[in-house]
Amino acid sequence: MRIYFIRHAQSLNNALQQQTNSRFGRLADPDLTTIGKQQAAVLAALFYDRQDSLPVDVLYCSLMQRAIQTALPVAASLGLAPHGLYDSHESGGLYLDDSATREPVGQPGTTPDELRCRYPTLVLPDDLNTDGWWNRPYETIAERIERAHRLVTFLRETHGSRNQSLALISHQGFFNHFFFALLGIERPAGFWFTLNNISLTCLDVTGDRVNAVFINRMDHVRPELWTW
Repeated sequence: MRIYFIRHAQSLNNALQQQTNSRFGRLADPDLTTIGKQQAAVLAALFYDRQDSLPVDVLYCSLMQRAIQTALPVAASLGLAPHGLYDSHESGGLYLDDSATREPVGQPGTTPDELRCRYPTLVLPDDLNTDGWWNRPYETIAERIERAHRLVTFLRETHGSRNQSLALISHQGFFNHFFFALLGIERPAGFWFTLNNISLTCLDVTGDRVNAVFINRMDHVRPELWTW
């Protein structure tokens, strides 16, 4: 199988970080910015124009607003239904920092009914919490690693024996767990992949063999739309 791992378009939190270099004022589940919506349109045009060289059989996205909002234009351009994947969310989950302790506190997140109402073409997993799809404490590092391995197992079992190309719209932090889970090794201490918004990473997986065709490719994006 081939996996196109795509970081979501620019979110309000991304813009805040770039402008202030601070987490103060961040949102638990931010929408895309105006630039982010432009980036999502660029991504949709790319996959539409290059269906021969960048074929997509199945489109996945995390259940975070920024990933869903990035996936929808791509799905529309290809005539695909975007499938929400719980295990592809960003590291930590949905959280806000406590104003007194500065410790991250988990937030409920959007309910399945709210997601269906706002994004009627999004295919949701069957077992989401009806009170909010996250609705649990801040995710630990050990839980992130376990989740990455769980997602790798799901993708291998579901698509590994098929010659399919998958697009997975997810998150930078999670990629740093997902990539090494795919390789079956521990992430080296101090090592970190930086991914631009709507960057493409192409991974070919055949059995236990993984070929990183390219990582953080940005030649489809005009320089004025480059963000982190």
